[in-house]
Amino acid sequence: MDRLRLLWLRGSARLLFGSLAALVLSAWVAAASAAAFAPVISEFAAPANPYQPNPWSIAAAGGKLWFSDQSNNVVDGFDPSTHAFGPTLIPWFEPDDMSIGSDGNAWFTDEGHPSSAVGVVDATNSTVHEYSSGLNPGSYLSGISAGSDGNVWFTDFGTTSAIGVINPDTHAIHEYSAGLNGGSHPLRITAAPDGNLWFTDQSSTTPAIGQINPITHAVHEYWAGLEPGSAPRGIAVGADGNVWFTDSGSTPAIGEINPTTHTITEYTAGLTGSRLNGIAAGPDGNLWFADERGALGEINPTTHDITEYTTGLNSGSDPIWFTSGPDASMWFTDGAGYIGQVTTGATSTTRSLTVSVNGSGHVTSSSTGISCPGSCTHSFAFGVPVALTAEAPSGYTFAGWSGPCSGAGKCTAMMFGPSDVSAKFTLLKPHGTKITKATVKKRAHRATFKFRAGGVVTGFQCALVKKHHKPSFKSCRSAKTYKHLKSGHYTFEVRAVNSSGADPRLATKKFTI
Repeated sequence: MDRLRLLWLRGSARLLFGSLAALVLSAWVAAASAAAFAPVISEFAAPANPYQPNPWSIAAAGGKLWFSDQSNNVVDGFDPSTHAFGPTLIPWFEPDDMSIGSDGNAWFTDEGHPSSAVGVVDATNSTVHEYSSGLNPGSYLSGISAGSDGNVWFTDFGTTSAIGVINPDTHAIHEYSAGLNGGSHPLRITAAPDGNLWFTDQSSTTPAIGQINPITHAVHEYWAGLEPGSAPRGIAVGADGNVWFTDSGSTPAIGEINPTTHTITEYTAGLTGSRLNGIAAGPDGNLWFADERGALGEINPTTHDITEYTTGLNSGSDPIWFTSGPDASMWFTDGAGYIGQVTTGATSTTRSLTVSVNGSGHVTSSSTGISCPGSCTHSFAFGVPVALTAEAPSGYTFAGWSGPCSGAGKCTAMMFGPSDVSAKFTLLKPHGTKITKATVKKRAHRATFKFRAGGVVTGFQCALVKKHHKPSFKSCRSAKTYKHLKSGHYTFEVRAVNSSGADPRLATKKFTI
């Protein structure tokens, strides 16, 4: 017995040791793999047009990168595969922030002197157009972003601070100020999975993170949790669904706000004397940010670990803005005159979009991939907005979106992570019930009626009403015949029905036997 017990103990020990060794080895391999990847930074000198360039904001559209050059007041293109610059486009005044719109074009704000404008680069033919009708007097535009409603939203910290919107089809502009803090200075803006637009506000009285509902235009601002002396600046949505921002205030930090609870948390560990600006989600799941004091950084949205990088940046580097590119890299502007690239180690450059259709209807996407009744899923390029269109067949109406979109208008899914959108279609009541033929045979005491209706019809209800009596409807079908009628005055009534109810307007025919 003792020998058997000893053998059992030895076997158990070996098994336990083997399991522990396997766990340690697995952890070591994972750590080694994570440590093995180091981002590679490359920079490409922008051309003088004609002055020393000052690249500012950047966005990807139409296979190119487009950036604003605030030294030469131009918008310039850049091919991420060949590293060739151009074409150079000349807007009205001074281009600032840039973002891809739901139409696939690169939209930008033009700070303008004496007045601002909203501009767009047509990514197909490389032309630029600008619009200003509808802006507040003394406007001074800053941030810009595609919204879940298919429109393009922007911030205005001019004479009357506001959050504005432009319809990319009609170019109609509206601005909204109600709900902004006193001394408001809205700066950058982004669309979030909750369907709202979120923005940074460097208010002179109460710096905050704000939101605007694209349907109701209601504005709310939140500041509890911000560091004293904060100055929120760049803003982006993370893979975790939270809204992340840079804080270039007296205590530099990377912050996040939960769109549901509105809880704000800021992280400072790993930052060194930073002047933070742009921030953007990367295909590797992290958020990348620019430090104007010569560094690039990333924060893991789960662990909140912050790492900054300088190797590969040119001397005197001044990183300003970030965007995700079509090649699993992050691209940035360097105010010292460069466009830069950071490899992220991401293995996937797509995110899945699932559309669920409730009821009879059809949803399609602006890019090939989504075309469904029922439920369908397709993978789209990371960071690219996908416009969805709902079409109701005859007899139905589109009731609205749920998920990142709301209302019954346009829907744009921002592909920074997996996205689920629902579209609801409602059956309409039948309409236009009509008696097409009435045959009354008085001598035979008999009457026959034929009828039809528009919309989706699953049946009819008929009633034969004798004078001074109330109708009693019963299920029927065309043609309906009444026999052995007694002499008197009658009214035949009919209405079409389906699961949503009956046609509210009766078809009637009076006759006498």
